[in-house]
Amino acid sequence: MILTDCFINFLIQEESSTLKTIIHISALCMFVAPLYAQELISNDYEKGYVKDGKKYLVWDYFDYQKELELKINHTTGKIYFLKEDTTNFTIYRDGKWIEAPLKVYPIPVEGYQNFYNSMKRNIRYPATARRVGIDGDIFVMFEIDTAGVPSYYLIIRDIGGECGEEVVRALREVETPWLPAHMDKRKYRSRFILPVTFALGEVLMPKEYPDLPAARQLRRILITALGVSREEISPGKGYLSSELTNQAPINTFHSIEEAIASRKKVQRLVLTGYQLKELSPDIGLLENLQFLDLERNELSGMPNEIGKLAKLEELYLPENELKNLPSDITLLKSLRILGLAANRFTEFPKQICACTQLEVLDIGDNQISEIPACIGELKKLKVIGLQNNHLKSLPDEFYALKKMQQIFLKGNPLEKEIVEKIRSTFRRIELVME
Repeated sequence: MILTDCFINFLIQEESSTLKTIIHISALCMFVAPLYAQELISNDYEKGYVKDGKKYLVWDYFDYQKELELKINHTTGKIYFLKEDTTNFTIYRDGKWIEAPLKVYPIPVEGYQNFYNSMKRNIRYPATARRVGIDGDIFVMFEIDTAGVPSYYLIIRDIGGECGEEVVRALREVETPWLPAHMDKRKYRSRFILPVTFALGEVLMPKEYPDLPAARQLRRILITALGVSREEISPGKGYLSSELTNQAPINTFHSIEEAIASRKKVQRLVLTGYQLKELSPDIGLLENLQFLDLERNELSGMPNEIGKLAKLEELYLPENELKNLPSDITLLKSLRILGLAANRFTEFPKQICACTQLEVLDIGDNQISEIPACIGELKKLKVIGLQNNHLKSLPDEFYALKKMQQIFLKGNPLEKEIVEKIRSTFRRIELVME
């Protein structure tokens, strides 16, 4: 600014003070304008400035313990800080894969937490697997080459139902480059394994991990049947008890008539994409039903007989024409997962509040502008999808939901003070708000 002043004074030595003031203001605007063009991004896992839609200058990235993990200049590529990690990484050296500690280890240039967040947002429970009841654990191996580019994706443990392919697809779509592995001033290829658990049921403690190739194992990601990730589990802290299998449960039906005619205890009914305009009241005859999938139909209402399904645990109704729910849905006392995304709700259906066993609720992509106070009655709620609605605030009762693990609020015109209150209240869980 001093040099600019001198240059201006030289050019306008004999000009009026008014002209000097105008020119000074113009010069000041030239310097100040870029500052207003930038936007500060600050949350639990990253902090830095965005300009013209791109990250620039120095950014801080934090790990899941909220500790500084990486400080990097996105304009120059210079690394200012990398958190110490004395554990082994797997690199390719002298024609073989070896395990060794590294001072400069492979890491996404936007930090591991951003990588996990991106994967959890992108992985969806394949409809093929969900319809026939496939769940279990996927292990996908991939490499980071010496240029920091992910490559060579290999499914080393699969469960079928297109689950393995879904994890590979999500990995390929993460465009963020990595810092390559360094040892003795040389760059090396490195190898990782990403465990992903697709869960339709309860998650139990593991007895042991299966034999896997030599590779650095990343933290496990858990995906529920709604397609949103319920939580992220560190190695050794979570595992599904179900066996790895491609077998579909024998009591999954795709027709109400066939289900009613069957002498078996019908537990699963899948009517996805059948262009149904109404659901037969005969649904109430399936008293043992636990899983009902009516996604992608043309339903504008549901029969009250749905309330007779006392054992129903999972109900999927995304992508229909629903504006409200029947009053007898309050009788579903066993319901744990409810999917109502992409319908035509303009008001939050208060009947849901009576389903006190709910753990996962997705009512995103509707036109809801207010959440009622009765949301506080869902004390077991762990995941809630409210994305792409018209919410400006949340009731006080929402902040008392102590078991919450993930909240999806992206695409809502939330007031600034509400955003700050959400972040301060739910500091230790995943918030998807941007």
